[in-house]
Amino acid sequence: MAHPPLTPAGLVSMGHQACSDIASGVSPDIEKDKLGTSLLNQGVAASRAETGTLVHFALQDLRPSVPNTTGI
Repeated sequence: MAHPPLTPAGLVSMGHQACSDIASGVSPDIEKDKLGTSLLNQGVAASRAETGTLVHFALQDLRPSVPNTTGI
């Protein structure tokens, strides 16, 4: 099933938010759920693997100083 595309800026914004949340103590698993809900509210059905990948690369590329415990 196709879904509306996310803009690069939108993905980066979500990545920064995920990094900020994790830096403040939110677990990566909770953050994956939050991202999934946010995407679903935008009409995008994302798998847990997709949201996990987004969290992983956000931590790796946007905020490498935040510990990456995603297991990816």
